[in-house]
Amino acid sequence: MRWAPSFHPANSLLLSPGTRMASLDDEVAARETATSWVQPGAREAPPTSHKVVGEKRDALFPAVGHGALLAPVTFVTGKGGVGKSTMAAAIALAAARSGRRTALVEFDDGEAGQRALAGADAPVDHRVIPYNIALEQTITPLLGSALLARSLVRHGPVHRLTRAMPAMREFVSLEAVRALVSSSTYDHVVVDLPASGHAVDWLRVPGAFERFLLGGPLGTLGRRVREEVIAPGRSDVVIVTLAEPLVVQETHELAQKLKAELQRNPAVVILNRAHGPLQPGALEASRRWQEQGANPHVPLLVRWLEGRDHAAHETQRAWTTAHQFEARSVRWVPETPTDPKVTEVLTWLEAPPS
Repeated sequence: MRWAPSFHPANSLLLSPGTRMASLDDEVAARETATSWVQPGAREAPPTSHKVVGEKRDALFPAVGHGALLAPVTFVTGKGGVGKSTMAAAIALAAARSGRRTALVEFDDGEAGQRALAGADAPVDHRVIPYNIALEQTITPLLGSALLARSLVRHGPVHRLTRAMPAMREFVSLEAVRALVSSSTYDHVVVDLPASGHAVDWLRVPGAFERFLLGGPLGTLGRRVREEVIAPGRSDVVIVTLAEPLVVQETHELAQKLKAELQRNPAVVILNRAHGPLQPGALEASRRWQEQGANPHVPLLVRWLEGRDHAAHETQRAWTTAHQFEARSVRWVPETPTDPKVTEVLTWLEAPPS
């Protein structure tokens, strides 16, 4: 049977021959019409039937049984702009919903996490750790005085020196995470790490302090951070990516670096802003309609559908590549017209594979 489009009444102006519309109105109406040409359920169903054998996809943090995230700390990373902070907030919400006392940690600026947690339906403690505070907390036990540590950190030359010291920011920030974990205040801590180009460098820092400052107080502290926060079993790594070739390539490099330098694989890979397939025959029908030349607005619809079809193919390729990273689980979140709420993101993350 030949495929034929069904049009929304609201788009009748677009589809009436001879109708003149502003270019912006053309685009809006074309997008509205094209939405009905997307395969039903494409926003809800995973882009492929690919499954990981033995994978349990009912929850990130099941109350009983095997989960995708098992360690008390989850580090979330990814290239800038992939939605990393939103995914970190969703993971924190999943932990809170499971009954765990949960903190979402950001460093220096907490605006992204605060925005992402808006509308959360379970309690998540949003902890923002500024560098100066983390530095004070780290050196206070070494100096034996919080007042002395505060005065030292705020002293101009010392302040500039500590900011210039290689890896000091990463070290004291991770020590602050260790302090949160060891305080017994939280059952689970989700850490929104910097962009993927720096993620492995952050996770290597405690071990480097341990090796190069062996026997000293900072070396001892480096060992504690490594054993209590960084070591496998103490933390999981989640990588967020997009269905774009350059982003997927950077994600692949990050996964390889994790394995080569830290001997671990990501626990979860999240493919964000994924596209489902078009209705079978939709693109072909729109092209035939364009050839008829009866409506001057149809070329815009064809271009939109071609872009949508290309995005769906890129999603399929990225989905297949993501399963090569040896993660426990690969999950996806669909592209949406507006920024989704954290509760919606979590619903997609925990949706079972089709």
